[in-house]
Amino acid sequence: CFANSIAEDSVEVTGSADVQTDCMSASGTVQVSATLTLTECVAPYEHADVVPDPYADVPVPTATGCTAGPRNNPRETIAMRPGCFTSLDLKGTVSLDPGVYVLTGDLTINAGATVSGTGVTIYFEGTGSARFNGGATIQLNAPTTGAYAGMLLFGDRNAGGVEHRINGNSTSFFNGAIYARDSDISMLGGGRSVGGCTQVVARTITFSGNSQVGMDCTGWPVEDIRTSRLITLVE
Repeated sequence: CFANSIAEDSVEVTGSADVQTDCMSASGTVQVSATLTLTECVAPYEHADVVPDPYADVPVPTATGCTAGPRNNPRETIAMRPGCFTSLDLKGTVSLDPGVYVLTGDLTINAGATVSGTGVTIYFEGTGSARFNGGATIQLNAPTTGAYAGMLLFGDRNAGGVEHRINGNSTSFFNGAIYARDSDISMLGGGRSVGGCTQVVARTITFSGNSQVGMDCTGWPVEDIRTSRLITLVE
């Protein structure tokens, strides 16, 4: 867990939160009034150097030939191919073929839907955003090779003020990077990632309720988040 904010509340662990992570580092300070368990560090590291964007070199997909998404009902099972869509409102059972899906609007996964895909990257152009509703089963894996290896959800780098709301049920997982550098990501109660690897990079990140993400990225081609620490000699 790394925060580039220099604020006094760069990272907050409050209320009834019960947070477990390997280490916690902030350019500002860390405020803890709930349960925080660090498995590899003794204490949070404060006033750390700013972490560079690990995905700055990933190319932006091209949005061309965009069409309206399919209108399936909750009792249907459909398969989708990669392409550009003005929006997607998914119900029922949907399988996503491998490839890049470009959204110029919102992606909504409704409660009760089952959406799965392997080798999938979803790019949100402009103010397009994710709305993954509670009660949906969402099982998505990023590509393991190619230009978008490790990239699962990719938000427009210039889309300030956009919020992506990620929810699901106890069998949902998101293996890969959820990247929205200038936007906000909310991982909501009930949205869990059972095992696997979920890496989140955003302007702000909010975990609420019993949301969980998998932290074991062994074998997954997500980028390393590199940090450095200033060591000062005191006589």
